[in-house]
Amino acid sequence: MGGLRGVGGVGQAGRGLDLGVVMRELGERGVRELMVEGGPATALSFLLQHLVDRSVSLSLFVCLFACLSVCLPVCL
Repeated sequence: MGGLRGVGGVGQAGRGLDLGVVMRELGERGVRELMVEGGPATALSFLLQHLVDRSVSLSLFVCLFACLSVCLPVCL
Protein backbone atom coordinates (compact mmCIF):
# COMPACT_ATOMS: atom_id res chain seq x y z
CA MET A 1 0.00 0.00 0.00
CA GLY A 2 2.99 2.29 -0.19
CA GLY A 3 1.64 3.66 -3.47
CA LEU A 4 -1.32 5.16 -1.62
CA ARG A 5 0.79 7.21 0.74
CA GLY A 6 -0.27 10.83 0.85
CA VAL A 7 -3.79 10.23 -0.44
CA GLY A 8 -6.01 12.78 1.23
CA GLY A 9 -9.46 14.22 0.94
CA VAL A 10 -10.37 16.02 -2.25
CA GLY A 11 -14.03 16.67 -1.53
CA GLN A 12 -15.85 19.94 -1.62
CA ALA A 13 -17.90 20.60 1.49
CA GLY A 14 -21.24 18.95 0.83
CA ARG A 15 -20.68 18.80 -2.93
CA GLY A 16 -18.81 15.53 -3.45
CA LEU A 17 -15.47 15.10 -5.17
CA ASP A 18 -13.73 17.68 -7.28
CA LEU A 19 -12.97 15.30 -10.10
CA GLY A 20 -10.55 17.75 -11.71
CA VAL A 21 -8.39 17.61 -8.59
CA VAL A 22 -8.62 13.82 -8.52
CA MET A 23 -7.61 13.53 -12.17
CA ARG A 24 -4.68 15.94 -11.76
CA GLU A 25 -3.46 13.97 -8.73
CA LEU A 26 -3.71 10.69 -10.62
CA GLY A 27 -1.85 12.23 -13.56
CA GLU A 28 0.95 13.39 -11.26
CA ARG A 29 1.18 9.80 -10.01
CA GLY A 30 1.61 8.49 -13.55
CA VAL A 31 -1.94 7.38 -14.31
CA ARG A 32 -2.60 8.02 -18.01
CA GLU A 33 -5.82 6.05 -18.52
CA LEU A 34 -8.75 5.47 -16.20
CA MET A 35 -11.82 3.30 -16.56
CA VAL A 36 -14.79 4.62 -14.62
CA GLU A 37 -17.82 2.50 -13.83
CA GLY A 38 -20.93 3.95 -12.30
CA GLY A 39 -24.46 5.06 -12.74
CA PRO A 40 -25.95 8.14 -14.32
CA ALA A 41 -24.75 10.51 -11.58
CA THR A 42 -21.15 9.37 -11.96
CA ALA A 43 -21.27 9.61 -15.75
CA LEU A 44 -22.86 13.05 -15.62
CA SER A 45 -20.26 14.31 -13.15
CA PHE A 46 -17.40 13.32 -15.45
CA LEU A 47 -19.19 14.70 -18.52
CA LEU A 48 -20.03 18.06 -16.92
CA GLN A 49 -16.41 18.52 -15.86
CA HIS A 50 -15.20 17.67 -19.42
CA LEU A 51 -13.19 14.68 -18.19
CA VAL A 52 -14.39 12.13 -20.77
CA ASP A 53 -12.45 11.51 -23.96
CA ARG A 54 -14.29 8.33 -24.97
CA SER A 55 -17.27 6.43 -23.71
CA VAL A 56 -18.46 2.88 -24.04
CA SER A 57 -21.85 1.97 -22.72
CA LEU A 58 -23.88 -1.17 -22.56
CA SER A 59 -27.58 -0.67 -23.01
CA LEU A 60 -30.20 -2.11 -20.70
CA PHE A 61 -31.62 -4.10 -23.63
CA VAL A 62 -28.31 -5.90 -24.18
CA CYS A 63 -27.98 -6.63 -20.46
CA LEU A 64 -31.56 -7.89 -20.24
CA PHE A 65 -31.14 -10.11 -23.32
CA ALA A 66 -27.89 -11.58 -21.97
CA CYS A 67 -29.45 -12.24 -18.57
CA LEU A 68 -32.53 -13.90 -20.04
CA SER A 69 -30.53 -16.05 -22.42
CA VAL A 70 -28.52 -17.37 -19.46
CA CYS A 71 -31.20 -17.49 -16.75
CA LEU A 72 -34.27 -18.60 -18.69
CA PRO A 73 -33.01 -22.05 -19.72
CA VAL A 74 -32.00 -22.73 -16.10
CA CYS A 75 -35.49 -21.82 -14.84
CA LEU A 76 -37.33 -24.01 -17.38
